[in-house]
Amino acid sequence: MVLRRKNKPEFTDPARTFRLTLTVDERLYNGLQSAAKKLGLTRSEYARVLLDAAHAARFGGTGDTQLEDIVGATLLLYGSGFETATIARVLKITEPQVVGIIQQWKSHNRGAAKAA
Repeated sequence: MVLRRKNKPEFTDPARTFRLTLTVDERLYNGLQSAAKKLGLTRSEYARVLLDAAHAARFGGTGDTQLEDIVGATLLLYGSGFETATIARVLKITEPQVVGIIQQWKSHNRGAAKAA
């Protein structure tokens, strides 16, 4: 995934992408719309981000070193006390993307603590 135009995720090689159709219930469908809107993404773009994250969590790594570097840098800078607006400006991503990375990390840590 590469961040381009309006910082929306796009595939780096459209010739090597495939269409996947999923059926979801109304609650999930509406939840995807709400979360996507907060990040300035379409429902499909957000679903792809979630699917990439789930795949990475299950199988390790995303295969996208740029994405992994941005997430790592975001968390490192945030942990060092930088404001989200500053992180976004330095990494050339949107502030909602920075906030989303941080929220997902915090959510992941809460889930891991409950499981322990």
